[in-house]
Amino acid sequence: MDNNEKLVVVLSRNYSTGLSVIRSLGTKGYTVDLVASAPREGASAFIAKSKFVRNAYEAVSKKVKQEEDTELVDILLAYEGQWPTKPVLVAADDYTASVMDKNSDKLKNIFLMPGILGGEPGSLTHMMDKSVQGKIARSVGIKTPKEWVVSLREEEFDIPEDMIYPCYVKPLGSTFGYKQEMARCNDIDELKAHLQKLRESYSDRSILVQEFMFIDEEYDLEGVCMDQDIVIPGIVFKEFVAQYDRGVPLYGEFFAVEKFGAFMEKVYEFLREFHYFGMFDLGFNVIDGEYYFNELNLRSGGTNYVYFESGANLSEIFVKAALGENLDPEECKAKVFGKKYLYEKVAWDDYFHKYLTKDQLNNCTETADIHIMVNDYDPIPGEIFMEEVTAEEKRLRRKELRNQAINKTMEDTGWDREQAKEKLRETREHMDVSYKDYAAFKLWRFPLEEQEEAYQKALKKRERLKKQREEAITYAMDIMGWSEEEAKAQIKDARERLGISYKDYTKYRFCLVPLENQAEEYDKILIAKEKEKEQKEQKEQ
Repeated sequence: MDNNEKLVVVLSRNYSTGLSVIRSLGTKGYTVDLVASAPREGASAFIAKSKFVRNAYEAVSKKVKQEEDTELVDILLAYEGQWPTKPVLVAADDYTASVMDKNSDKLKNIFLMPGILGGEPGSLTHMMDKSVQGKIARSVGIKTPKEWVVSLREEEFDIPEDMIYPCYVKPLGSTFGYKQEMARCNDIDELKAHLQKLRESYSDRSILVQEFMFIDEEYDLEGVCMDQDIVIPGIVFKEFVAQYDRGVPLYGEFFAVEKFGAFMEKVYEFLREFHYFGMFDLGFNVIDGEYYFNELNLRSGGTNYVYFESGANLSEIFVKAALGENLDPEECKAKVFGKKYLYEKVAWDDYFHKYLTKDQLNNCTETADIHIMVNDYDPIPGEIFMEEVTAEEKRLRRKELRNQAINKTMEDTGWDREQAKEKLRETREHMDVSYKDYAAFKLWRFPLEEQEEAYQKALKKRERLKKQREEAITYAMDIMGWSEEEAKAQIKDARERLGISYKDYTKYRFCLVPLENQAEEYDKILIAKEKEKEQKEQKEQ
């Protein structure tokens, strides 16, 4: 059977991970459908526009919920009898994996899918519980931070007496938890305050609290479990770790499994305890030279595409295993190591939330060999992504300029924030002016009916200064033989030191004046101008 006769249905709410699975299968000729859980209508267009997607379906759910997602399940149930052979179902995030798991009794006759071998509906979700995973890790000799489970359901938080501070709070399960819930708490008061904050949004839940430990290095291992047979082609080093979407790999390098040495035997032993069939994403932290378990995601991970670009197609390995096909040992190995990767979505999120500078973002973009979102052979998803981040960057810049305008108004007038906001609003309703110009020209100084005239005068003055600057630069370049950059630098220096205007710089041929004589020469010019002004005033009298 050719690959195009094999249908793979990708379930995804995390679209970048889903896109990696779709691309890695599509390039191998598989027929791929997308079933997306979306927070709003059209949100999955980014991934649905991949050239490798045959059909795309979208179920809108603003927030992930613990109850059954009936619309998503109904879309999957409609696949019954629609393909000559059983399609393979792949979940690309914890939420859709949980929906698939809890409805496995309905779906198992329609799809070949991942899960806990011999498990009942809900068994995969149970194994996603971090406290369960921690116990299994410790049982095979893998270190974990000390941890406690605290319920948000009780009126008074039952905080264990042996709690160690500082501590670190994280969701007990990632299926219905969010990485933004994570927080370091330095004492019991901070812990109670954070738990109260969580309870206001998620009252019917328990939370994992761990001993806070300083991490030296972070690694992710992705692969495929076939019960006791496990494929791990390499290790992802997280050189930059996302701070907004905490813990997610942002930028780093791909290494061979030999980097973990003998510890890999404990990794395999740990994974075999789950009796799991499917792709996985496993995290470890290095603390004081020792490996500590972080978390295990029982689905495809965010760096799936890094493995694909390094020669190991994890998605195809799983699909072949699900279809009962033989696996060539060579296709279970990565072919290239040392490539740098960039996970653009989390990088831009960190930039937008001021965890990453624009220079750092640009450097990561330029030095990465592998871009998880943007590539040339499947361009449309990347183009949509870049359009979205460009629009968001402009929105945040407008917000920043608005805040600057409000703050400058408050500083200049003594008004409170609401009053300054109202004056800005009135001006912008009255005339077309940017936040930047409102602040630059201090339009709040003028009555509303005079602002348009004041603004036009300021614009004309700006144009006049722009023209004078261009003339000064051109004159300096012609006279001195300077480059444009050198002329700009010389003029800027003179203006900052002396306060000389562009017009005077050109009029008095200031580029010809030696640097050490400029201050004295400009004083003479100012004295001469002052005398000229006095003589003019005397004549007028």
